[in-house]
Amino acid sequence: RGRVGGVADGDNLRIYPQPPLLRWLTSGWTPDLTRKLGATTVHIRLAGIDAPEAPHFGRPGQPYAEEARAWLEAYALGKAVKVKLLKRDQYGRAVASVKVDRLSRASPVPLPALFPFAWWSDVSMALVDAGFADVYTSGGAEHDGQLEALESARDTARKRKRGMWRLGAAYVSPMEFKAKHNAAG
Repeated sequence: RGRVGGVADGDNLRIYPQPPLLRWLTSGWTPDLTRKLGATTVHIRLAGIDAPEAPHFGRPGQPYAEEARAWLEAYALGKAVKVKLLKRDQYGRAVASVKVDRLSRASPVPLPALFPFAWWSDVSMALVDAGFADVYTSGGAEHDGQLEALESARDTARKRKRGMWRLGAAYVSPMEFKAKHNAAG
């Protein structure tokens, strides 16, 4: 468990881990989000999803990449989370299922202590449902038993033209986008 201390892009978070006793004693604690993220945080790649690619390494970004990052930041930054580690990816990041406490706030109000059975929401599912991520299907993908539910949420978001699905036929999956730009050098 911990708190979200940073959002790198639409499918990556930085988590400040908090041991159970520390969480209870500091239920209203908010990390100094202006502090440089580093050794005190854990880099998490959200399981089962692939968000539009942000510009990096001199490559262009994908449409809706910034919107996906901003949505995830508004949804999770500073909030209490439960993290289920699943594996490490090829870049050494922890691939995990992350659930956010919807009652948690980035403020000193100790809501998690007042409501120990708060409603938890799966972050990957919420991103797909909002139309800011697709289901990740590459070899070795981890879905934490939610593949069918993620696909159903994606199909509903596509049908209702939420987020990146407004692109219609112009939509290119993040996996196809990466392959195209990797091939181009």
